Amino acid sequence: MKKIFTPLLVCSAALVLHSQPNQGGYPAGLSKHGFSTEIEKFKLSPIDNYQLLDEDAVNAANGEKSLRFGLPVTVDISPETHGNWTVVNDNKVWRLMIISHNATSINLIFDQFDIQEGAKLFIYDERGSQVLGAYTEANENVNRTFSTMPVTGERLIIEYSEPLSSVLPFQLHLSRVIHGYRNFWSAAKDFGESGSCNNNVVCPVGDPWSAQIRSSVMLLTSANSRFCSGAAINNTLNDGTPYILTADHCDPSSTDIFMFNYK
Repeated sequence: MKKIFTPLLVCSAALVLHSQPNQGGYPAGLSKHGFSTEIEKFKLSPIDNYQLLDEDAVNAANGEKSLRFGLPVTVDISPETHGNWTVVNDNKVWRLMIISHNATSINLIFDQFDIQEGAKLFIYDERGSQVLGAYTEANENVNRTFSTMPVTGERLIIEYSEPLSSVLPFQLHLSRVIHGYRNFWSAAKDFGESGSCNNNVVCPVGDPWSAQIRSSVMLLTSANSRFCSGAAINNTLNDGTPYILTADHCDPSSTDIFMFNYK
């Protein structure tokens, strides 16, 4: 059985979800035109993946329920302190490459995300095989925070652009980089690995519950470094408020990522 992940939503602090529309488009940096300087690189200090796996084995033996796949690393990065600005056509484009040696994936947490109309944020790997975005002012939430899905590999590029005509201030500050040390796409449990008290949703016993099964989600929690699960639920008003029900040990926060189509 294949595990299917489709990133759709990011929650707010009260576990009421807000849509994270992906506006599509193509990053200027992948076109290779108009950039006269090499992209600046920010390298994390070396991280011992095997030590982290050993820690996880101890934690699992002590009853830890949510599986860790990454290590959050505190950083202090913004367009004012790092990266390169370039004028491309009618836009100002800022880029920075993040490198974490031996990372299986990298994902990001912005503690400041307040951009103006016409601005776009892309996150992508060096070859352009994974492109997240464009994220725009439509992705802002009341906390002015933002987090991203993991991008496979030990390098990713952050690209922010805004029109040359834009004069309003913006805030974009990266506070954490999550160094993945497990393969994100294979770290979750596979078919047949559920507990003895659970039924896999793709088994015949689940057929009468197909509508409910569609509500199941995977959570990236604990600074987007651990896996958990949950379900979208309705309320007695039946007004479509997008709530997620999850376990207390998942310890949800305003930067959690929810992925639908998790089976």
